[in-house]
Amino acid sequence: MGVGGYNVESERKVIDLNPAALLEDILPNANLSQTELARLIGVSRRTVNEIINERRPVTVDTAHRLAIVFRTTPELCLNLRRER
Repeated sequence: MGVGGYNVESERKVIDLNPAALLEDILPNANLSQTELARLIGVSRRTVNEIINERRPVTVDTAHRLAIVFRTTPELCLNLRRER
């Protein structure tokens, strides 16, 4: 890795993206609190908080629930989780 998060060879920006970072970024943009997301996906607020703080992994079940709410695929979260 080069200076400032850039890969010197390719000059492309390297972004550390994981399910926790993704949720932390999406929630304010979607005007959702952790409590509201928890209600929408049918889990406790504690579960959402622990995922965001990287104390709990995104399970296959949670990935499916998130996919429904955010109109995406479960593979998005699962692949991000796998690449870390």
